[in-house]
Amino acid sequence: MTQMVAQHPHASTQTHWKLLQILTKFGWWLLSIGLFVMVWEVGYFVGWLDPLLFPPPHIFIPIIFDSPRFQPFGVGYQGIDEEVSNYFLLRAVGATFLRVALGLLIGYISGVAVGFLIHYRRWFGYLSTPMLRLMASVSAVAWFPLAIAILRNGEYTAIALVSLAVFFPLTLAVSEVVKTVPPTLVNAARVIGASRQQIFLNIILPHCQPQLYRLMRINFFGAWMTILLSELFDVRIGLGIFIFLSRAYLNSELAWALVVIIGACGYTVDLVMRLIGDRLFWYETATTAKTRM
Repeated sequence: MTQMVAQHPHASTQTHWKLLQILTKFGWWLLSIGLFVMVWEVGYFVGWLDPLLFPPPHIFIPIIFDSPRFQPFGVGYQGIDEEVSNYFLLRAVGATFLRVALGLLIGYISGVAVGFLIHYRRWFGYLSTPMLRLMASVSAVAWFPLAIAILRNGEYTAIALVSLAVFFPLTLAVSEVVKTVPPTLVNAARVIGASRQQIFLNIILPHCQPQLYRLMRINFFGAWMTILLSELFDVRIGLGIFIFLSRAYLNSELAWALVVIIGACGYTVDLVMRLIGDRLFWYETATTAKTRM
């Protein structure tokens, strides 16, 4: 009982320290955003910025919470009732996220599979690596005309372009991640009679999982940027077509509101993925923290 009581102050100190860290990070976040908004507002009131092109945040931020303002920009959604109009922006965000999720999943699974294949089949690596490096240097947007001509469907085209944006760089990265597995672990497993399948499932894959997850998190940004351009063709609803139409109609306030929404969505997804990664791969975070100390 005495030992348990003695542990409570230490646990309380750790809790307070974590809370202080969270508040400190949040304070820096507020300071960063606040300074940017303040400079923008000052530039507007002084007259440095053209209000037609750069309306101040206090004008376009409230638009984010006014979903019906986005309704006229939904191609094919004219004349919908008021109840649907109130959730129009959420439907657009959901449609864009669904395309990103499908494209990211297809590109990630295929990229990881081919990356491991490059490592385990040398002849395949020799044949495919030069072409993969060539394709990785080509932006996914460059495939836009070809994807339209082949698929002839906006939904499929958007998903395909996201997959291409993820697949080529991820495949090359995975082939390099596998090389980071310590040879001593593999040799020790072979000594005790482990098969290649057992070595892959119990040593190589667990060792690579944190880095593979980190690669997926990084590639999300590439997928998120690609989807905004991919939604310009034959897509009825989505953030990409919204921002394109708002610019076409010279509605700068709506365009900047969409920029904030797009940035907030990307930031939120990355934050959630980072928190999930810290939970799943806590041992790597603890090892890194200990090394830095």
